[in-house]
Amino acid sequence: MSWLLEYFEAWNRHDADGIVGYMCVDIEFRDMAMRHEVRGIENIPEFVRQSAAMSAVSRFDVGTHFVANDHFYAEWVWQPMNIPGVSVGQIRDGKIATQHDYWDKALFKKWLAAQSG
Repeated sequence: MSWLLEYFEAWNRHDADGIVGYMCVDIEFRDMAMRHEVRGIENIPEFVRQSAAMSAVSRFDVGTHFVANDHFYAEWVWQPMNIPGVSVGQIRDGKIATQHDYWDKALFKKWLAAQSG
């Protein structure tokens, strides 16, 4: 299993310690749909807790992915909401320096509405 798949498995476990192990100390993490940015590895655990609170059973089913030189790319489907998305980023010294996630917020709102209705 590639390190990138292992990284997403840490997200699937909501394992903040596991996740930050793949990141540079000065990580820049952007959730583009939510317009949320986290800078610095010390702030990632809280972001992981907030993400897990939105859906404790959420997971990322990773499809096409690659790591080339100092960049990575991963297509995924956020389950159980069935929301497709992509993560792109830069790697420095073998760790994630930047990560930008893109997904459809309208699909998430639709899923939330279905859960409450």
